[in-house]
Amino acid sequence: ISQTPLLLLSGGANSFQKLFSVQESMPDQFILTPLDSDSLISQINLIFKNNLPSAMVITNSFGQMTTVNFSNVIENKIIPDSQFKLNIPKGVDVLGG
Repeated sequence: ISQTPLLLLSGGANSFQKLFSVQESMPDQFILTPLDSDSLISQINLIFKNNLPSAMVITNSFGQMTTVNFSNVIENKIIPDSQFKLNIPKGVDVLGG
């Protein structure tokens, strides 16, 4: 998670509180700072609107910022398995499968 910030949105609070210091900077905005000093990410700002994520601003260790805006967020929508189809190209080894 510390190297892949979008995984924050798929786990529970316990999964990232072990990796990040969390501070509420203002209502509905949180600053996450990695506890690992060697992290490629220096800070993540999570912004919520109506209790749903609206944006994530990721600052890397070089000070570069990436902003991910979320729109049309639907919480816990059930997606049928038929929506997913795995096509493994020829010549690719599948490990553990």
